[in-house]
Amino acid sequence: MIARQRLLSLVLCFALSGCAVADKNMGKMGGVAIGAGTGAVIGKELGDDSGMVIGAILGAGVGLIIGDYIDKRRAEQKKIAQKYDVKINFDDIKYDGKYLGDKVVSTNENQFDVGKSTLNLNAKEYYENLAKSYAKNTKETKILIVGHTDDSGSSSLNKKLSEERAKEVGKVFSKNGIKSKNLYYWGAGESQPIADNNKNAGRMKNRRVEIIELSNQSDIVKYTQNIKVNPAYFTKLKPAVIAKSKPFSKLKQRQEPITNKKDNSVQVGDIKEISKKNDTKNITTSPSFLVDFGGKATNDTYFALGKEYGGRKTGFSLIAKAYASDFMSNCAYDQYHEEGNIKSLLSGKTIIKTTDQKKGLNGGVWYADLNNNRVGIGPVSVLSKNLKPAKNPNIYIYEKYISGSNAKSNYILNTNVNTYAGENGLLYRVFINGEKSPINCMDIVFDNFDLKNSYGYLYYSDSNARLFEKKFKINSLRK
Repeated sequence: MIARQRLLSLVLCFALSGCAVADKNMGKMGGVAIGAGTGAVIGKELGDDSGMVIGAILGAGVGLIIGDYIDKRRAEQKKIAQKYDVKINFDDIKYDGKYLGDKVVSTNENQFDVGKSTLNLNAKEYYENLAKSYAKNTKETKILIVGHTDDSGSSSLNKKLSEERAKEVGKVFSKNGIKSKNLYYWGAGESQPIADNNKNAGRMKNRRVEIIELSNQSDIVKYTQNIKVNPAYFTKLKPAVIAKSKPFSKLKQRQEPITNKKDNSVQVGDIKEISKKNDTKNITTSPSFLVDFGGKATNDTYFALGKEYGGRKTGFSLIAKAYASDFMSNCAYDQYHEEGNIKSLLSGKTIIKTTDQKKGLNGGVWYADLNNNRVGIGPVSVLSKNLKPAKNPNIYIYEKYISGSNAKSNYILNTNVNTYAGENGLLYRVFINGEKSPINCMDIVFDNFDLKNSYGYLYYSDSNARLFEKKFKINSLRK
């Protein structure tokens, strides 16, 4: 017991003494804490409490050396950034509370020309010097380079452009002391905002390149599983509408999903265009629908499932709850946010990803009954670690559905899905591919504690381009 108290005092001593100089010694403090913890575990395995204390002290010493190296490298990188007028930030990468590696975030409006992936001369020299600072490390590590954009323009093009830019930076690193086999690149596109895209300052912060140093490829996968996104940071768009000049056409008795083309996703340009007749006060004609789901007209951007969602999942619950409904919009004012895969610079191939799926959301079909119409969605597949969709489901609509009947669906719709982890539930946001759909989109929150207590909102438009919403309880077909 006394030994444990001494160990706690040792760690607290390091932590408290470092508070005053946290910015200058972040790596050193992290190295000490990790080293002490690891050494204590090893010491305990090899001996008694005395071994635990000795292990902690030795581990802290090793951690201090590693942390000191990181601090010195960060100081060097800060000078490089100042020389080339680049804003740079540093962060420790952690997984399950354990230190994994180091992150460097670089932002500069002039590193790339608009819509291009070629580095300008100044930016190329910056990344050359940055690469050389990593090359001084005698231990071989893995470096992941991530390209990010804001969410203006096409989501698909943003993903492609960010991947090309990350790859370009990777090539610079490979020519300046880092082996290609240790380099990876990722085009995250607009999918991981760190600031509000509804403001110019936020969009500037989101256009960035991240350099992440980790011990091995397994840690790269762990890093991607721990990324949490705040959906309130996406630009609030005007809802996509069905133009009144284009008459409805039913897709009767379709037995095969609508075939996806190379890029069949909804484009930003389509989303932002909205009929002036979306004002419910100016519409006097009776609404006409492809399918009437019995909802009510709405012009509200409000995310109605804020309580069920519970806010963005993070270690700071008070902050998380503030995000829940105050700043988030519903899916009708959002769009699908596309991201790429992590690839090896040496082979250009995607690295192996986990395929384990979350219990209860592992490929089943879910349904809701709305105004005598049945809406089915499946397969609903969510990965267990990062809670991202493993597959994009289809939506099946059965008009005037009679319980127990073997009726064929009137509509089969292709979709794209984004997911966001909340404190109370998982937001499963469904976007429809193609035009003239009976549905605009769906927000579903699967309860974290009881999937039987899951709810959603369906959004759809009438022939006057007026938006309607309908709340529903969603059920699993599995018994």
